[in-house]
Amino acid sequence: MEIRPLADADRGWVESLIVDRWGDSVVVGRGGVWKPAELPGFAAFDDGQCAGLVTYEIDGEACEIVTIDALEEGKGIGTALLEAVVGIARETVVHARPAAHDEQQPAGAGLLPEAGVPPRRARPGCDRRRAQTEAVDRGVRLRRPTDPR
Repeated sequence: MEIRPLADADRGWVESLIVDRWGDSVVVGRGGVWKPAELPGFAAFDDGQCAGLVTYEIDGEACEIVTIDALEEGKGIGTALLEAVVGIARETVVHARPAAHDEQQPAGAGLLPEAGVPPRRARPGCDRRRAQTEAVDRGVRLRRPTDPR
């Protein structure tokens, strides 16, 4: 398996993968809105085929994983992608934010302690739509770039 940083030439297929796996090109969480295809990240390749993708954001001295997808479970893809981001975070002397996971993505939750990142407890029923609703309830107005309002 080969892990490599994303390049500008990857942005098209990254967006397609994000839409396929996450349902939209925009991801919402923890009060933020991201377009993962525009973020730095790493891709895992096995025999020339994409096996996984991670995108992240470095904000000051904090690093947050925005998306992580292993296209096959049990092969160490998620672990390898997580380690790549942790390596970048350590190089830039940042502090990892505790990561949240939801009931839709429980498999990756065990990777965090292995990489030295403490997981936050998943809230029962937590999902992406709920996070979006909670953000709106807190007064954060969220719009997709294509929303004409």
